[in-house]
Amino acid sequence: MATGTQILIKNAAFESFAVGYVPPVVDNLEGWFFINETLAKAARNWAGEDKADGVFGGAPATSSRFFSFDPVNRGDYLATAINETAEMTVLGVIRSTDSLDGTLTKPFFITNNNTGFSAGTPSRKSPGFSLYAASATALSMQAARWTGSATAVETIGITHNFANWSFVCARVSNAQKSVWSLSSSQRADAASSNPRDPALAKMRIGAALNTLNNGKSDIAFASIYSKFLTDAEVQAIYARVQSYLAPRTISI
Repeated sequence: MATGTQILIKNAAFESFAVGYVPPVVDNLEGWFFINETLAKAARNWAGEDKADGVFGGAPATSSRFFSFDPVNRGDYLATAINETAEMTVLGVIRSTDSLDGTLTKPFFITNNNTGFSAGTPSRKSPGFSLYAASATALSMQAARWTGSATAVETIGITHNFANWSFVCARVSNAQKSVWSLSSSQRADAASSNPRDPALAKMRIGAALNTLNNGKSDIAFASIYSKFLTDAEVQAIYARVQSYLAPRTISI
């Protein structure tokens, strides 16, 4: 029988001490980021040892609960090494205290949106895949598709209150598109007829690669999968993240 002393630290962040972590859904997991405390800790990718950590740009405002991104004034973002794929799911715990009344005040939360694109050349400079604030009351997903002769941007959105913390996700495949707030139960799902047109740009958290719609945002968690997760898989991730954030007084 093993003997010894076990030391428990109430409400301690396990990831500050752990050497590994097993998310509730591991298939096609590309990125899993707990965005709190220090830049080094928040950049760690818990998706697996073979997955690269992120790299911060700018100077996000850090705290023990979440980071605040200000792309316009500080150039804040978390860059990943994750490629966009035809099937993707992005998930995040997000809010925005920006005015949301103009192009520089509406944030991109998880994205690889770039400046411009070549409509006649698939995948070279596609507008990619994004979860973003389309307006002061609309959370939207944007995905590029190939019509056979040009790149087309397809969107779908839900009514959303950005002032409150929420767990949200966007999913896309060649045949489907979806955006969903599990915190408010608002969701939109629709079929798609054109195949996806993934961009070459890597995925970012907290800001787009361009200078459009780069409003301020607060982000406590982000994850990226290279598949269209099922509802049950999304709900399992939601439950895990919900319990993780509860001691940090972030209610989702």
